[in-house]
Amino acid sequence: MGNSEIWTMIQALATLLAVIVAGLAYWESMRMRKSSAFDALFSQLIANHKEAFAKQGLFIDFRKRLEKNKDTVQTIGDLCEFWNKYKESLKDEGAAFSHAFKYVYHEVVTVLNDKSIDEQARHHYIGIIQAMMNKDELFCYLVNLMQHFHHYPFGENDIREELRQHHFFDDLTRLHDKRYHKLMEWLKEHMYQDISALVKFE
Repeated sequence: MGNSEIWTMIQALATLLAVIVAGLAYWESMRMRKSSAFDALFSQLIANHKEAFAKQGLFIDFRKRLEKNKDTVQTIGDLCEFWNKYKESLKDEGAAFSHAFKYVYHEVVTVLNDKSIDEQARHHYIGIIQAMMNKDELFCYLVNLMQHFHHYPFGENDIREELRQHHFFDDLTRLHDKRYHKLMEWLKEHMYQDISALVKFE
């Protein structure tokens, strides 16, 4: 092989390498643009999150009422009935109560379905949503999902396993929080199949 042929081969390899580098740079640029667009969308979702949960007293009230009536709630059917009666008792405020959980569902599904972020980023964003919620809100959202998927076990966008894998409700199981630990143990005892679809128990 002559020098000119070697030089031609080197030039061809250099050109190919330049094309590959340019392609990688382009795809990385596109990925960063999509990631930036998602960051902006997520920031807007979080900015509106507090407004969705403005009626703080409703979540505390539900938990207190359930604690007082645990003896009458022994099955998932009982829990669904209790949940519906509570919503009915709220009258005009019932819409705000339900809207809060629909909003969290929308936040979570938005993160899970976005193709521009990887699994590590997805876990990070899900963690932010969870951190925005206090334990009364988390508990009510847990019950909301339990009753919803009891009625619609094969509905679209079943996010239970994803929430479970991302430890969304783990704060409710901590031993140091006696109130919620007792509530979670009670649910585990009477409605294990429904709650274990959402919570990892050790």
